Amino acid sequence: MDICIKDETISREGQAFIVYNPKKRIFRLHPGMGQSLVYLNDDEVVTPTEMKGRDRIAVGQSEFIFVPLCGEDFDWDDLKAVDNETDADNVIKQIAKALKDQS
Repeated sequence: MDICIKDETISREGQAFIVYNPKKRIFRLHPGMGQSLVYLNDDEVVTPTEMKGRDRIAVGQSEFIFVPLCGEDFDWDDLKAVDNETDADNVIKQIAKALKDQS
């Protein structure tokens, strides 16, 4: 999914990509073809780099905190395996647990 960041120091397209690997349940930050450097926790990203919850992504003059909503202990497919009809309360509990486990 594309996101738009209002920062004139960032290239308009393809600056970086975050990819989720559902088999390994990990996220990676991939450098894009943009002209600005992308940093993960103050280290330049030149090859795909694994990300953890609360990592800092910096590009241009903008900085972001990475908050994954799935990972090692939770994946959205887990809900489907438990119950074909996902219940909103169950989803909220699973997200809260995933976020708490990161702290």
